Amino acid sequence: MVIVDGCPHEKARFIMAINSLCETLALDPAHIEARNNLGNCLLMTGRISEAIACYDEVLKRRPEDPMALENREIARQALREGLGR
Repeated sequence: MVIVDGCPHEKARFIMAINSLCETLALDPAHIEARNNLGNCLLMTGRISEAIACYDEVLKRRPEDPMALENREIARQALREGLGR
């Protein structure tokens, strides 16, 4: 996993995606894929605690979702390694 830090262009793409996904979730808060993708984008921009919260929300609705389980573990590992906030 690589957190986008030094490349403003890449980080801007993730920020645009975050904004779009937030708009989608405002219309449909139960949209599982959008929430999981939001977590991925937050993770890639170093917003790890927020990413974990997204994955936790997915897992409330789908406790065995393999992608959310894997992504949450990746995020937790990144947090333990001090890669974000």
